[in-house]
Amino acid sequence: MSLSDQVVMATSIETLIELLKNLPDYGRVSYVVTAKGDEVKTAFDIVDASALLVSNTLDGKINPDYPQELQPRDRTRASSLLQVNQISKDLRPAQLTDSGLSSHGAPIIGEDNAVESGNGRTMGIIKAYQDGNADRYREYLIEHATEFGIRPEKVESMTAPVLVRRRLTKVDRVQFAKDSNISDLQEMAASEKAFVDADSITPAMMALFNPSESGDLLSRSNDAFIRGFMTQVGATQAAGLVTEDGRPTRQLVDRIQNAIFAKAYKDARLVRMVAEEPDPDMRNVLTALNAAANDFVQMQALSGEAHKQAVTTIVDGIETADSLDKKALAALKDAVDLVRQSKESGQHITDVIAQGDMFSETAPEVKALALFIVANNRSAKRMATAFKLMAQRINDELQHQGQALGDMFGGGDVSLQDILRQVSQELEYEGMQGISGGLFESVSGGSYNGVAPYTSLLLHRASGIKDIIHLIRLLSRTDPQDEQLVQVLAHFVRMPVADVKKWCRLFGISNSLLRGLLNHASSLGRDGFDEIAQAIKNGDMPPAIDWFSIRPTRVKAFLSAAHSASPLAEMVQRLSLI
Repeated sequence: MSLSDQVVMATSIETLIELLKNLPDYGRVSYVVTAKGDEVKTAFDIVDASALLVSNTLDGKINPDYPQELQPRDRTRASSLLQVNQISKDLRPAQLTDSGLSSHGAPIIGEDNAVESGNGRTMGIIKAYQDGNADRYREYLIEHATEFGIRPEKVESMTAPVLVRRRLTKVDRVQFAKDSNISDLQEMAASEKAFVDADSITPAMMALFNPSESGDLLSRSNDAFIRGFMTQVGATQAAGLVTEDGRPTRQLVDRIQNAIFAKAYKDARLVRMVAEEPDPDMRNVLTALNAAANDFVQMQALSGEAHKQAVTTIVDGIETADSLDKKALAALKDAVDLVRQSKESGQHITDVIAQGDMFSETAPEVKALALFIVANNRSAKRMATAFKLMAQRINDELQHQGQALGDMFGGGDVSLQDILRQVSQELEYEGMQGISGGLFESVSGGSYNGVAPYTSLLLHRASGIKDIIHLIRLLSRTDPQDEQLVQVLAHFVRMPVADVKKWCRLFGISNSLLRGLLNHASSLGRDGFDEIAQAIKNGDMPPAIDWFSIRPTRVKAFLSAAHSASPLAEMVQRLSLI
């Protein structure tokens, strides 16, 4: 019931007085407009800084009491903290009052005192009070209080008064917060903007996403999605993203790509890489991931949204660790990161993998994917086909398991390696093996069945002595043995752990080769482990890697030659004399 209706219905002076006593002590009304053109009614008010609920503490930490869905920006970034410091040191009171816009002026708060627009400004004001820089701001509020319909005494009664606008119109708070930050998108980092845009992409919009087979966002097949995206970001933003004749600009293409990455892969590390640190050599990889984005979005819908609402936080933790889709996403993102590390450091991809293995064994799926990306980074179409198949086969499995619940609790029978085998077989069936070699040969067996998970593909692709040198270095590393791997092998060969460990040290078997032995023996069954047991008893070379004729002396000589400045002919001669 409106105030005017309550006044009309008042039956006595006492009722009217009581009504007036209970009126909120707000100031004058101020209408604000969002960047999308929506008008929202607010009223000025004075609130002590300690009573305001802001998204982050002054050191950037997330405030657990604040509804984080109302904060579209990443206020933990160093650039955000710098902005807060600048505001606190140079408070301009007149700019923190009435602006007519939801994105500027005094902060806008809800009924719970949570800041819906202006967290950065609010944090700057609070810091100014803490640092003793807010005297001019406080005096301004006292002098101009009546202009905002506020009693000066109310301002004077507070230690740290802050002028705010209370939102009176009922709105979708999350959408209002996003719309009120649209003008700030120009100041946001590209990765921040990507997650804001990703939240605006509805399932109906995602269904329109249809780039070319190679991942080209500007193909005619993707026109409907681009139009929908521009409608979603609003007329103000869209105007700066197209040319005079209506064609998409490079900025629009980059913004769509970043939003798609955020939507499909939901990984801040990957989004930051593609949005803020784009290496020219990685463009084909990014294009291929774009082409597969729709399938990865479907994967998340199948796996996550339905059962996340029905399970507890503890079960969510299990799902994060074990579900097939999460493993696939993690493997793909880690593989891209390995490739990026290789490019940034100028190191061979095998050296990057080897360095990682010194601290913790890199998953074989990650190694296989990284090697595939390196071998095919000149063909976005080939990579896109592989990534699409990977997501589609996982989607098939998730549907079969009923929203992934069976897999989440460990009941699923299909592993990520099984999925990669299917992908490899389908690519070979489509004739791609002759172009790029077999995808994931190291996982599916390939041409060399007894070696470490990623060695087979390297051997298949070796194009010269340099590649072989890298491979020999990798194979001959004498890492400290993984005690757990040694214990596993000892269990299956039915021998003391000490004997197995001594044998591994004798032949310099690295963790990678040890895993390869286990994989090889497992594929042969009991006979495979009996063969290894016999080799341990006799002090012989591991049967699974005998194909390479690796002898300690040969490896040492090879490495010695590799590190020398001798010509290739002399190197080969030295090796042939062994």
